[in-house]
Amino acid sequence: MARNKALTPPHFICETCGKETTRLRRDVLDIKYNALGKTPFWNCEECYEKKRTERLLKATELEREASSS
Repeated sequence: MARNKALTPPHFICETCGKETTRLRRDVLDIKYNALGKTPFWNCEECYEKKRTERLLKATELEREASSS
């Protein structure tokens, strides 16, 4: 039996690692983060989690530096 194309999920390409995936993610607004004016950059789940973690750690470090000054 032929597979119905309507049931095949779309495939997307992560703009960070180039991996093919069925789902992409992008943060637009987050704690101390606003990307509303930025060009959209879409990531697979792994790249999204890595970038988000890095961004949150950087924000935490900057906050600590500001409070210790």
